[in-house]
Amino acid sequence: MADKFIGAYLEPYDVLNADIGELLDFVRDEAKIPNLFFRGYWFANQPDRPGGGYFTPHLECYGGTSLTRFKAPEYEGDLLQEVMDAAEKRGIRIYFYMFPSKRPPMGVPNYGKVLEVDALGRPLRRPCFNHPDYRAHLLSVVEDVVRHYAVKGVMWAAERNGPLSNVVEWDEPAHCFCEHCCALGRQSGMDPERAKSGYLALAKFVRDGSERKRPADGYFVSFLRLLERYPEILAWNRLWIESKHAIRKQIYGIVKAIDSSRVVGWHIRHQGRGVSPIVRADMDYEEFVPISDFIKPAMFSNPAGWRFHRCTQAWRNSLLGDLDDQTAASFMYAILGLQPEGSLEEVKSKAFSPEYVRREVMHARERLAGRVPLYAGIAAITYAQHESVPGVTAAAVQADIRAAAEAGAEGIVFGSIDLRGMGKAVGEGLEAVGWV
Repeated sequence: MADKFIGAYLEPYDVLNADIGELLDFVRDEAKIPNLFFRGYWFANQPDRPGGGYFTPHLECYGGTSLTRFKAPEYEGDLLQEVMDAAEKRGIRIYFYMFPSKRPPMGVPNYGKVLEVDALGRPLRRPCFNHPDYRAHLLSVVEDVVRHYAVKGVMWAAERNGPLSNVVEWDEPAHCFCEHCCALGRQSGMDPERAKSGYLALAKFVRDGSERKRPADGYFVSFLRLLERYPEILAWNRLWIESKHAIRKQIYGIVKAIDSSRVVGWHIRHQGRGVSPIVRADMDYEEFVPISDFIKPAMFSNPAGWRFHRCTQAWRNSLLGDLDDQTAASFMYAILGLQPEGSLEEVKSKAFSPEYVRREVMHARERLAGRVPLYAGIAAITYAQHESVPGVTAAAVQADIRAAAEAGAEGIVFGSIDLRGMGKAVGEGLEAVGWV
């Protein structure tokens, strides 16, 4: 079916560790994938993979930011252009995948000046979306790539959750209370000091819960009381979410202003929206409709069990501390709209079934109502990313492809794909549903 979109991530290290021509021939001929999202901006921050920009920055685009020296040091050439040249010869379309990673790019000069700040005034690891220098940097990258490279479009991702999820589900400090966020909060009618106090109290509540120090009135009642006493907790979370979304709006505007034929879409994080009620509330598909040519939520079945376990356990140690493990798991399945996949302990090292993909596609399509194409993000990794996360088998990825197709997805983007190890199975799975 020619109207179905089929794509996959292409990582810089897929290219650097292989012959680019042979790799793209395999992608086209065996995996049957005609569209690739080259992750040309991301930070691995590993000794041999520091990451950065895998293209040649044109400095005239970066006049509003001090963050100009971010090119990936492990490769001197212009990897984006090399990929595009090789892809054009093979009829493969290249999209620029911009991934301001959850890993901090500490090798970038001036990076330490744009960090988020916690409720105690301490700098955190990641940059602040409201810092004008950092925001100008992100938008400059988009302008640079769209002006100087013939990419078919841009997909942006920022795998970072808001302060409420950070504290409740990740045991991380609330963010951000820098001067720029505090000024924005005051403009919105909030008292930043009240928000700080609320998040410090929430952090103590979560910490006590993890140590099984049960409040006199129970966990959930005490949590509600905390929200009543500090409504700034929810308001500050919403401020951060809207600040992140404001960058999406600006990216969309810049791309369309330069060339309205380029498409703009969004990767939506699996470890957040896929298993977290808080992030599901934060990430409303409805808000994406006016600024999207496509939406690609990750629906990765292989890590879903471990991630569901992790998030549910975090709730079990705080908000749902009044419940036993199985009741808490049943509650989370229900409010997330998921079919039960097993007990909390069972799913810790188990992939979710294709029904998980089917339900996620159906839910997204219901919210989007045909206004924006929905591309299901499916994992195709043969190796285990984590000791509790199983690798994907050929049968499993083909079942996920079938589930996404039957649920009405307008396309599939294989995120985190093992091109050599899983490519043939992907191609066969796409042929089986009549997409190629």
